[in-house]
Amino acid sequence: MYAPQQFFRIGFLIGYIFLVIFWLSAWAWSASMASFWLAFTYGFGLEASPSNPGIPLAVCAAIGAIVW
Repeated sequence: MYAPQQFFRIGFLIGYIFLVIFWLSAWAWSASMASFWLAFTYGFGLEASPSNPGIPLAVCAAIGAIVW
C-alpha cells in the first residue's frame, strides 16, 4: 500500500534520532572540554575567573545533563 504522507513521519523520526545523537555528542564534548580547561587551570595553580573557558562550558554541560 503506497502512502506518500508517511514519508514525512519517517523523515521526522530519522531526524529526531539524529537530533538525539548530536545532542548527546555535543553534551559529551562540552563536559570533556570543561574538564580539560578546569584541570588545565587548576593544574597550573591559576585562579578561576569568568574569563576561564572551562567555567561556562561546565555550566552548559550541567544544564544539558539536567535537561536530558
